[in-house]
Amino acid sequence: MAASDVEICNIALAVLEEQRITSLTESTEQGRYCNIHYDDARDFVLRLHPWNFATRRASLARNATAPAFGYDNSFKLPTDPYCLRVISANDPSEPPDWKVEGRDLLSHESTVDLVYIGRIIDVTQFDAGFVQALAHYLAWKLAKPLTGSKTEADQKGRDFAAILRQARNVDGAEDVQDGLPISPFVLEHLS
Repeated sequence: MAASDVEICNIALAVLEEQRITSLTESTEQGRYCNIHYDDARDFVLRLHPWNFATRRASLARNATAPAFGYDNSFKLPTDPYCLRVISANDPSEPPDWKVEGRDLLSHESTVDLVYIGRIIDVTQFDAGFVQALAHYLAWKLAKPLTGSKTEADQKGRDFAAILRQARNVDGAEDVQDGLPISPFVLEHLS
């Protein structure tokens, strides 16, 4: 398990056979590129899958002002940790009847119990598969600027896709999936 964001960057740099860094603020080319890409890469890979370690729950407080039209209520999305992606609101077995606009969730419901992916920045909480996916995504983003090779970058993109697929499969096998909504068409044919 990685103990720091620098270690995750060093995994990416090792994949590229580049020099290691000691800090994201060091003045080397590797340090500068890792500093540019790390936070956005972490958030992007967090959004790609409902990672168990990053899944959070919150009951949202209704905003005083309702949306101008289309929905009855609006709710402020969580900030601690910051909501990166909504997984479900209220009953996940029902078809979604909500929409995210800006930092609000709009719904016809008067209360919202939210399951979401939070921005987790403490690397000691990261799942090992997530660490590998993040490091390989960083390797992909850093490949062209550090190696100058589009071919190398293309290969790192394929490597990232394979690692992500494996990490998602392992992570997804560790929990029972909430019921997925059943389409009215299927319900009609089951009765």
